[in-house]
Amino acid sequence: MRSIQKIISDFKSKTLVIKKETRGFEFNPDFKDFKKYFETLEKETFDDFAVKLLTEDTLTNSFITRKRIIFISSARILEMYSSTKSDGWETFYKENGKTQGITTFSRIGYNKNKSQALVYHGTQSQWLIGAGYYDLFEFRRGKWVRISSYKAWVL
Repeated sequence: MRSIQKIISDFKSKTLVIKKETRGFEFNPDFKDFKKYFETLEKETFDDFAVKLLTEDTLTNSFITRKRIIFISSARILEMYSSTKSDGWETFYKENGKTQGITTFSRIGYNKNKSQALVYHGTQSQWLIGAGYYDLFEFRRGKWVRISSYKAWVL
């Protein structure tokens, strides 16, 4: 969870809207291909990440930050964006003010001794504005350090 906190601290916005449920999705890249982007990635970290992506989880606000964290449910997102009365993003910004958009996290994959972590996060701020990343962290000298990041998509 502290690795996610590091990602949160990188946002410039003082208020962050985070999807309450972690994102589960089918993940089928080959370890060797993925290792091109993450030289120090361990196979067990990769395997744990792939397994955890098969299920969703619920995030809780245990982040130590000065930023205001707003959790938004999948149901509320669907409600906002399926409304025929207004544009979903217009509704979103009326309700949440100046923010980065909606950020989604995956569950975190770890190696066995929890010294390495792999996480996906994506942020969308308009219909065609957003980006998604995979970040590799290692636990060094008592804190999580981002080792490398790979941009998986951009709109």
